[in-house]
This record gives sequence, C-alpha cells and structure tokens, in this order.
Amino acid sequence: MVKQQERARWAPFKMLDKSMDTLIGFSKAAIEFSVQGNRIQTEISAALKQSGDENKKATQLNTRLTWSVIALTACGVLAALYPVYHDLTAGARRHQTQTDVDRVIEKLETIGRQIATGSSGQRQTDEELRRAMEELRATVSRQAPANR
Repeated sequence: MVKQQERARWAPFKMLDKSMDTLIGFSKAAIEFSVQGNRIQTEISAALKQSGDENKKATQLNTRLTWSVIALTACGVLAALYPVYHDLTAGARRHQTQTDVDRVIEKLETIGRQIATGSSGQRQTDEELRRAMEELRATVSRQAPANR
C-alpha cells in the first residue's frame, strides 16, 4: 500500500517529466529552425549587399560614359559649326576688303581726274597720292593675314 500511495503521488510528476521532455524537444526544434532562418536571412542580406555594390559600380560607369558621350557630341557639333562660322566671317571680311578697295580706287580716280584737268597744284596732288598709296598699303597689309 505504501508503494501504491507513493506511485500515485509520483504519477503526475512522471507525466510532467514526459511533457517537459516533449516541450524541450519542440523548443530545440524551434530554436534550430530560428537559427537556420537567421542564416538564410544573413545570406540574403549578403547577396543583396553584393548586388547593390555591383549596381553602384555599374551606375558610376554609366554616368562616366554618359558624360563622355555628351562631351564627344559637343565636340562634334562644334566641329560641324566651325566651317559655317568661318564662311560667314570670311564673307564679311571679303565685303570689307572690297569696300576698302572701292574707296581707294575712287580716291585714285579723283586724283587722276585732278591731274588730268590740272585743277590743283603739283604739291597737293603728290601729297594726296602719297596718302592714297599709304592707305592702300595699309588696307592690303591688314587684309593679307585674314585671307591666308
């Protein structure tokens, strides 16, 4: 009887012992599952970081290439516009040269008429001829570098 009473008294504890073993087993499985989940999350984070770093490098390279293309495009546009600018300014220079030559020719013709009619003195005519020649030389020397 004493043994039965003792067994009866210890029976709930034996049941508790089995329940505790089961609980510990489930807790251990849950912890292992959490650890495995943590490892997977760490691997995912590392892969995302690596992908982000590679993306950053690719973006920087793309930015450099874009600026290079912009610079080359600007150079191409400038190279294409230079002949147009040169033609426009050359036309203006030719017009100015022609105007200067026409003015000098007109003065020389005036002087030539004066010589032919004898209406002015020799000294005045010589002085006007000298001025006209100097002006012609200055015009020609000024235009010579621009036409090369």
